[in-house]
Amino acid sequence: MAPKRDCSSWGLRAALGLSVLGCIDSDSPARSPAAQNIAEIKLVGNLNIGPTPVTRIGGSNESRGHTLHLVQGAVLLANGSVAVANEGSQSVLYYDSIGTFVREAGGAGGGPGEFLRIRSVYRLPADTVLAWDAAAGRITIFDSESAAVQTVLLRKSGRLPVLTRRPRPRDLLMVNDTTFVAISTFGVPRVVPSGFFHDSSVISVVNRAGDDLAMIGTLARNLYFERSLAPLNYRFFAAATRTGFYIGNGRDAELTEFRSNWRERRTLLLPIERKPITRADRDRLIDSYLRGVDEENRPAVARRVQQGLVVDTFPAFTAIASSRAFIWLRMYAHADQGNDWLAIDPVALTAKRVTLPHRSIVLDATEDRVLVLMRDEMDRQELGVYKTRPPNREVHKP
Repeated sequence: MAPKRDCSSWGLRAALGLSVLGCIDSDSPARSPAAQNIAEIKLVGNLNIGPTPVTRIGGSNESRGHTLHLVQGAVLLANGSVAVANEGSQSVLYYDSIGTFVREAGGAGGGPGEFLRIRSVYRLPADTVLAWDAAAGRITIFDSESAAVQTVLLRKSGRLPVLTRRPRPRDLLMVNDTTFVAISTFGVPRVVPSGFFHDSSVISVVNRAGDDLAMIGTLARNLYFERSLAPLNYRFFAAATRTGFYIGNGRDAELTEFRSNWRERRTLLLPIERKPITRADRDRLIDSYLRGVDEENRPAVARRVQQGLVVDTFPAFTAIASSRAFIWLRMYAHADQGNDWLAIDPVALTAKRVTLPHRSIVLDATEDRVLVLMRDEMDRQELGVYKTRPPNREVHKP
Protein backbone atom coordinates (compact mmCIF):
# COMPACT_ATOMS: atom_id res chain seq x y z
CA MET A 1 0.00 0.00 0.00
CA ALA A 2 1.37 3.41 -0.96
CA PRO A 3 2.17 5.72 1.94
CA LYS A 4 -0.35 8.41 2.69
CA ARG A 5 0.50 11.88 1.40
CA ASP A 6 0.22 14.86 3.71
CA CYS A 7 -0.08 18.27 2.01
CA SER A 8 -1.95 20.11 4.75
CA SER A 9 0.79 22.46 5.96
CA TRP A 10 3.52 22.10 3.31
CA GLY A 11 5.65 20.13 5.78
CA LEU A 12 7.99 22.76 7.20
CA ARG A 13 9.01 20.27 9.83
CA ALA A 14 10.27 17.91 7.14
CA ALA A 15 9.96 19.57 3.73
CA LEU A 16 13.11 21.62 4.03
CA GLY A 17 15.43 18.68 3.50
CA LEU A 18 17.69 18.58 0.49
CA SER A 19 15.98 18.63 -2.91
CA VAL A 20 12.45 18.24 -1.56
CA LEU A 21 10.03 19.45 -4.23
CA GLY A 22 6.66 18.03 -3.24
CA CYS A 23 4.49 17.04 -0.33
CA ILE A 24 6.06 14.84 2.32
CA ASP A 25 5.12 11.25 3.00
CA SER A 26 3.29 11.08 6.32
CA ASP A 27 5.07 7.81 7.11
CA SER A 28 8.52 9.23 6.40
CA PRO A 29 11.02 8.85 9.27
CA ALA A 30 11.63 12.62 9.06
CA ARG A 31 8.12 13.19 10.42
CA SER A 32 8.57 10.87 13.38
CA PRO A 33 9.14 12.81 16.66
CA ALA A 34 11.95 10.43 17.54
CA ALA A 35 13.76 11.39 14.32
CA GLN A 36 13.40 15.12 14.94
CA ASN A 37 15.41 17.42 17.16
CA ILE A 38 12.73 19.37 19.00
CA ALA A 39 13.19 22.14 21.58
CA GLU A 40 10.64 24.21 23.43
CA ILE A 41 10.97 27.97 23.84
CA LYS A 42 10.11 29.05 27.40
CA LEU A 43 8.46 32.37 28.19
CA VAL A 44 10.53 33.88 31.02
CA GLY A 45 9.09 37.35 31.49
CA ASN A 46 8.64 40.74 29.87
CA LEU A 47 11.03 43.06 28.10
CA ASN A 48 9.88 46.55 28.98
CA ILE A 49 10.47 49.59 26.83
CA GLY A 50 10.04 53.28 27.57
CA PRO A 51 6.65 54.91 27.00
CA THR A 52 7.92 57.12 24.18
CA PRO A 53 10.81 56.83 21.71
CA VAL A 54 14.03 58.56 22.66
CA THR A 55 14.60 59.27 18.96
CA ARG A 56 12.09 59.93 16.17
CA ILE A 57 13.00 59.90 12.50
CA GLY A 58 10.68 60.95 9.67
CA GLY A 59 7.00 61.77 10.04
CA SER A 60 6.59 65.33 11.24
CA ASN A 61 10.36 65.46 11.91
CA GLU A 62 11.42 64.53 8.37
CA SER A 63 14.05 66.58 6.59
CA ARG A 64 13.09 68.41 3.46
CA GLY A 65 13.84 66.27 0.41
CA HIS A 66 14.52 63.14 2.48
CA THR A 67 11.11 61.63 3.11
CA LEU A 68 10.83 58.12 4.46
CA HIS A 69 8.86 56.18 1.87
CA LEU A 70 8.74 52.40 1.37
CA VAL A 71 11.25 51.72 4.14
CA GLN A 72 12.63 48.21 3.59
CA GLY A 73 14.86 47.99 6.64
CA ALA A 74 16.98 49.95 9.09
CA VAL A 75 19.85 49.24 11.49
CA LEU A 76 21.21 50.75 14.68
CA LEU A 77 24.91 51.58 14.40
CA ALA A 78 27.44 51.50 17.23
CA ASN A 79 27.79 55.29 17.33
CA GLY A 80 24.06 55.70 17.99
CA SER A 81 23.12 56.63 14.42
CA VAL A 82 20.60 54.87 12.19
CA ALA A 83 20.97 53.70 8.57
CA VAL A 84 17.74 53.26 6.60
CA ALA A 85 17.09 51.31 3.38
CA ASN A 86 14.63 53.72 1.75
CA GLU A 87 13.13 52.26 -1.44
CA GLY A 88 11.29 55.50 -2.21
CA SER A 89 14.65 57.17 -2.97
CA GLN A 90 16.58 53.92 -3.71
CA SER A 91 19.21 54.96 -1.21
CA VAL A 92 20.56 54.51 2.29
CA LEU A 93 19.64 57.45 4.54
CA TYR A 94 21.75 58.19 7.62
CA TYR A 95 20.46 59.89 10.78
CA ASP A 96 22.35 60.77 13.96
CA SER A 97 21.42 59.65 17.48
CA ILE A 98 18.87 62.47 17.92
CA GLY A 99 17.15 61.83 14.59
CA THR A 100 18.73 64.58 12.48
CA PHE A 101 19.38 63.74 8.83
CA VAL A 102 23.12 63.49 8.15
CA ARG A 103 23.67 62.22 4.62
CA GLU A 104 22.47 59.96 1.82
CA ALA A 105 24.29 57.14 0.05
CA GLY A 106 23.29 55.65 -3.28
CA GLY A 107 20.36 56.65 -5.43
CA ALA A 108 18.25 55.24 -8.26
CA GLY A 109 20.26 53.65 -11.06
CA GLY A 110 22.38 50.73 -12.10
CA GLY A 111 25.81 52.21 -11.53
CA PRO A 112 28.23 51.56 -8.67
CA GLY A 113 26.67 52.50 -5.35
CA GLU A 114 23.20 52.83 -6.90
CA PHE A 115 20.09 50.68 -6.54
CA LEU A 116 17.34 49.35 -8.75
CA ARG A 117 15.42 47.97 -5.78
CA ILE A 118 16.99 48.31 -2.37
CA ARG A 119 15.60 45.49 -0.26
CA SER A 120 17.53 45.34 3.01
CA VAL A 121 20.41 46.83 4.96
CA TYR A 122 22.76 45.29 7.56
CA ARG A 123 25.45 46.61 9.85
CA LEU A 124 29.05 45.42 9.66
CA PRO A 125 32.00 46.16 11.97
CA ALA A 126 33.26 49.74 12.34
CA ASP A 127 29.83 51.14 11.38
CA THR A 128 30.13 50.03 7.78
CA VAL A 129 26.81 49.14 6.15
CA LEU A 130 25.85 46.42 3.67
CA ALA A 131 22.85 47.06 1.38
CA TRP A 132 21.12 44.47 -0.81
CA ASP A 133 19.67 45.31 -4.25
CA ALA A 134 17.16 42.55 -5.08
CA ALA A 135 16.56 43.68 -8.67
CA ALA A 136 20.26 43.85 -9.57
CA GLY A 137 21.25 40.87 -7.39
CA ARG A 138 24.01 42.99 -5.93
CA ILE A 139 25.60 43.70 -2.55
CA THR A 140 27.03 47.17 -1.92
CA ILE A 141 29.15 47.96 1.13
CA PHE A 142 29.44 51.54 2.38
CA ASP A 143 32.17 52.63 4.79
CA SER A 144 31.60 54.73 7.90
CA GLU A 145 31.63 57.88 5.74
CA SER A 146 28.98 56.41 3.37
CA ALA A 147 31.37 55.89 0.46
CA ALA A 148 30.72 52.76 -1.63
CA VAL A 149 33.85 50.66 -1.13
CA GLN A 150 32.79 47.25 -2.48
CA THR A 151 30.19 45.90 -4.89
CA VAL A 152 29.51 42.18 -5.34
CA LEU A 153 27.15 40.70 -7.92
CA LEU A 154 25.63 37.45 -6.71
CA ARG A 155 25.76 35.01 -9.57
CA LYS A 156 22.89 32.74 -10.47
CA SER A 157 22.94 29.83 -8.06
CA GLY A 158 24.20 26.60 -9.61
CA ARG A 159 21.53 24.83 -7.60
CA LEU A 160 18.63 26.53 -9.36
CA PRO A 161 16.89 24.86 -12.30
CA VAL A 162 18.09 25.98 -15.73
CA LEU A 163 14.78 27.59 -16.68
CA THR A 164 13.80 30.10 -14.02
CA ARG A 165 12.04 33.42 -13.95
CA ARG A 166 14.17 34.68 -11.06
CA PRO A 167 17.84 33.83 -11.71
CA ARG A 168 19.12 35.74 -8.66
CA PRO A 169 18.05 35.73 -5.00
CA ARG A 170 15.02 37.75 -4.01
CA ASP A 171 15.95 37.97 -0.32
CA LEU A 172 19.31 38.02 1.40
CA LEU A 173 19.55 37.39 5.17
CA MET A 174 22.77 38.02 7.04
CA VAL A 175 24.04 35.29 9.39
CA ASN A 176 27.37 36.96 10.17
CA ASP A 177 29.73 39.43 8.54
CA THR A 178 30.75 37.00 5.78
CA THR A 179 27.87 34.51 5.47
CA PHE A 180 24.35 35.00 4.11
CA VAL A 181 21.25 32.96 3.37
CA ALA A 182 19.86 33.60 -0.12
CA ILE A 183 16.24 32.83 -1.02
CA SER A 184 15.62 32.45 -4.75
CA THR A 185 12.03 32.07 -5.92
CA PHE A 186 11.44 30.55 -9.34
CA GLY A 187 8.56 29.40 -11.48
CA VAL A 188 5.60 31.30 -12.92
CA PRO A 189 3.44 32.98 -10.22
CA ARG A 190 -0.09 31.57 -10.20
CA VAL A 191 -3.30 32.64 -8.52
CA VAL A 192 -5.54 29.96 -7.05
CA PRO A 193 -8.75 30.25 -4.97
CA SER A 194 -6.84 29.92 -1.70
CA GLY A 195 -3.83 32.08 -2.45
CA PHE A 196 -0.96 33.07 -4.70
CA PHE A 197 2.20 31.04 -5.04
CA HIS A 198 5.37 30.40 -6.97
CA ASP A 199 6.40 26.86 -7.76
CA SER A 200 9.35 26.69 -5.36
CA SER A 201 12.00 28.59 -3.43
CA VAL A 202 15.60 27.44 -3.22
CA ILE A 203 17.33 28.38 0.03
CA SER A 204 21.12 28.40 -0.12
CA VAL A 205 24.11 29.78 1.76
CA VAL A 206 26.50 32.22 0.07
CA ASN A 207 29.54 34.21 1.14
CA ARG A 208 30.26 37.88 0.62
CA ALA A 209 32.03 37.12 -2.65
CA GLY A 210 28.83 35.59 -4.01
CA ASP A 211 30.04 31.99 -3.91
CA ASP A 212 27.67 29.13 -3.05
CA LEU A 213 28.67 27.47 0.23
CA ALA A 214 25.81 25.08 0.89
CA MET A 215 22.20 24.36 0.09
CA ILE A 216 19.68 24.32 2.92
CA GLY A 217 16.78 22.98 0.88
CA THR A 218 13.93 23.60 -1.49
CA LEU A 219 10.59 24.82 -0.23
CA ALA A 220 7.89 23.39 -2.47
CA ARG A 221 4.95 25.52 -3.60
CA ASN A 222 5.93 28.66 -1.73
CA LEU A 223 2.49 29.86 -0.68
CA TYR A 224 1.59 33.49 -0.09
CA PHE A 225 -1.82 34.80 0.88
CA GLU A 226 -2.45 38.16 -0.72
CA ARG A 227 -4.75 40.77 0.83
CA SER A 228 -6.98 40.70 -2.24
CA LEU A 229 -7.50 36.96 -1.86
CA ALA A 230 -7.63 36.21 1.85
CA PRO A 231 -7.64 38.22 5.08
CA LEU A 232 -5.14 36.02 6.88
CA ASN A 233 -1.41 36.29 6.42
CA TYR A 234 -0.23 32.67 6.26
CA ARG A 235 2.89 33.20 4.22
CA PHE A 236 6.33 31.91 5.11
CA PHE A 237 8.66 34.03 7.21
CA ALA A 238 12.43 33.73 7.37
CA ALA A 239 15.09 35.24 9.62
CA ALA A 240 18.76 34.73 10.42
CA THR A 241 20.90 35.32 13.49
CA ARG A 242 24.58 34.69 14.10
CA THR A 243 23.71 31.14 15.21
CA GLY A 244 21.66 30.03 12.20
CA PHE A 245 18.70 30.38 9.86
CA TYR A 246 15.02 30.16 10.83
CA ILE A 247 11.87 29.66 8.81
CA GLY A 248 8.21 29.21 9.68
CA ASN A 249 4.73 30.16 8.60
CA GLY A 250 1.79 31.70 10.35
CA ARG A 251 -0.04 28.39 10.40
CA ASP A 252 2.25 26.74 12.97
CA ALA A 253 3.39 27.93 16.38
CA GLU A 254 6.92 26.77 15.60
CA LEU A 255 10.08 27.59 13.69
CA THR A 256 12.52 25.31 11.89
CA GLU A 257 16.12 26.14 12.81
CA PHE A 258 19.15 25.36 10.67
CA ARG A 259 22.38 25.66 12.62
CA SER A 260 25.43 27.32 11.15
CA ASN A 261 26.83 24.00 9.91
CA TRP A 262 23.65 23.85 7.71
CA ARG A 263 23.22 20.09 8.20
CA GLU A 264 21.76 20.09 11.68
CA ARG A 265 18.21 21.28 12.17
CA ARG A 266 15.63 21.31 14.92
CA THR A 267 12.07 22.43 15.53
CA LEU A 268 11.53 25.26 18.01
CA LEU A 269 8.09 25.13 19.65
CA LEU A 270 6.86 28.64 20.40
CA PRO A 271 4.96 29.69 23.56
CA ILE A 272 1.97 30.90 21.53
CA GLU A 273 -1.59 29.69 21.99
CA ARG A 274 -3.53 29.39 18.74
CA LYS A 275 -6.87 31.18 18.56
CA PRO A 276 -9.77 29.44 16.76
CA ILE A 277 -11.72 31.35 14.11
CA THR A 278 -15.36 31.62 15.15
CA ARG A 279 -18.33 32.38 12.92
CA ALA A 280 -18.35 35.92 14.32
CA ASP A 281 -14.66 36.27 13.39
CA ARG A 282 -15.39 35.15 9.83
CA ASP A 283 -18.25 37.63 9.51
CA ARG A 284 -16.05 40.42 10.87
CA LEU A 285 -13.21 39.60 8.47
CA ILE A 286 -15.57 39.56 5.52
CA ASP A 287 -17.16 42.84 6.60
CA SER A 288 -13.73 44.46 6.82
CA TYR A 289 -13.12 43.58 3.18
CA LEU A 290 -16.47 44.84 2.03
CA ARG A 291 -15.94 48.35 3.36
CA GLY A 292 -15.84 50.75 0.47
CA VAL A 293 -16.89 48.10 -2.08
CA ASP A 294 -19.86 49.15 -4.20
CA GLU A 295 -23.07 47.12 -4.01
CA GLU A 296 -22.62 45.59 -7.45
CA ASN A 297 -19.26 44.03 -6.60
CA ARG A 298 -19.96 43.05 -2.97
CA PRO A 299 -21.20 39.49 -3.70
CA ALA A 300 -18.15 38.66 -5.83
CA VAL A 301 -15.73 40.09 -3.26
CA ALA A 302 -17.48 38.23 -0.44
CA ARG A 303 -17.16 34.94 -2.35
CA ARG A 304 -13.45 35.47 -2.92
CA VAL A 305 -12.84 36.18 0.75
CA GLN A 306 -14.86 33.13 1.75
CA GLN A 307 -12.74 31.01 -0.58
CA GLY A 308 -9.62 32.35 1.09
CA LEU A 309 -10.87 31.46 4.57
CA VAL A 310 -9.88 27.81 4.32
CA VAL A 311 -8.37 27.60 7.80
CA ASP A 312 -9.81 27.12 11.29
CA THR A 313 -7.36 29.12 13.40
CA PHE A 314 -5.76 32.51 13.29
CA PRO A 315 -2.03 32.67 12.47
CA ALA A 316 0.37 32.08 15.33
CA PHE A 317 2.45 35.07 14.23
CA THR A 318 2.30 37.65 11.45
CA ALA A 319 5.76 39.24 11.22
CA ILE A 320 9.38 38.33 11.88
CA ALA A 321 12.57 40.32 12.37
CA SER A 322 16.05 39.49 13.60
CA SER A 323 19.03 41.13 15.21
CA ARG A 324 22.42 39.54 15.70
CA ALA A 325 21.28 37.36 18.61
CA PHE A 326 17.47 37.47 18.76
CA ILE A 327 14.46 36.60 16.63
CA TRP A 328 11.46 38.91 16.96
CA LEU A 329 7.96 37.55 16.23
CA ARG A 330 4.75 39.56 16.22
CA MET A 331 1.97 37.45 17.69
CA TYR A 332 -1.39 37.54 15.97
CA ALA A 333 -4.03 39.87 17.41
CA HIS A 334 -7.03 41.74 16.07
CA ALA A 335 -6.19 45.25 14.91
CA ASP A 336 -7.65 46.80 18.07
CA GLN A 337 -6.11 44.35 20.54
CA GLY A 338 -2.51 45.45 20.90
CA ASN A 339 0.84 44.74 19.32
CA ASP A 340 2.68 42.04 21.27
CA TRP A 341 5.99 40.57 20.16
CA LEU A 342 8.24 37.77 21.38
CA ALA A 343 11.97 38.45 21.64
CA ILE A 344 13.41 34.94 21.29
CA ASP A 345 16.91 33.87 22.29
CA PRO A 346 17.43 30.64 20.27
CA VAL A 347 20.57 29.74 22.22
CA ALA A 348 19.04 30.00 25.70
CA LEU A 349 15.66 28.76 24.36
CA THR A 350 13.87 31.60 26.12
CA ALA A 351 11.51 34.36 25.06
CA LYS A 352 10.29 37.64 26.51
CA ARG A 353 7.05 39.37 25.67
CA VAL A 354 7.33 42.94 24.38
CA THR A 355 4.36 45.27 23.92
CA LEU A 356 4.96 47.90 21.25
CA PRO A 357 2.88 50.86 20.06
CA HIS A 358 0.01 50.19 17.69
CA ARG A 359 1.00 49.51 14.04
CA SER A 360 4.73 49.38 14.77
CA ILE A 361 7.12 46.76 13.38
CA VAL A 362 10.53 45.80 14.78
CA LEU A 363 13.41 46.41 12.37
CA ASP A 364 16.47 46.01 14.59
CA ALA A 365 17.51 45.77 18.23
CA THR A 366 20.59 45.95 20.43
CA GLU A 367 21.05 45.17 24.12
CA ASP A 368 19.40 48.41 25.20
CA ARG A 369 17.57 49.79 22.14
CA VAL A 370 14.75 48.68 19.86
CA LEU A 371 14.24 50.28 16.43
CA VAL A 372 10.68 50.15 15.09
CA LEU A 373 8.86 51.35 11.99
CA MET A 374 5.68 53.29 12.78
CA ARG A 375 3.15 55.67 11.22
CA ASP A 376 2.29 59.08 12.59
CA GLU A 377 -1.16 60.68 12.88
CA MET A 378 -1.02 61.67 9.19
CA ASP A 379 -0.16 58.07 8.16
CA ARG A 380 3.43 58.95 7.26
CA GLN A 381 6.21 56.47 7.88
CA GLU A 382 8.53 57.22 10.78
CA LEU A 383 11.12 55.38 12.83
CA GLY A 384 11.30 55.30 16.60
CA VAL A 385 14.14 54.20 18.85
CA TYR A 386 13.00 52.91 22.25
CA LYS A 387 15.18 52.28 25.25
CA THR A 388 14.67 49.03 27.12
CA ARG A 389 14.05 49.15 30.87
CA PRO A 390 14.99 46.71 33.66
CA PRO A 391 13.22 43.40 33.04
CA ASN A 392 10.07 42.30 34.80
CA ARG A 393 10.46 38.67 35.79
CA GLU A 394 6.73 38.05 36.10
CA VAL A 395 5.55 35.54 33.52
CA HIS A 396 2.41 36.24 31.54
CA LYS A 397 0.84 33.45 29.54
CA PRO A 398 -0.01 34.40 25.94
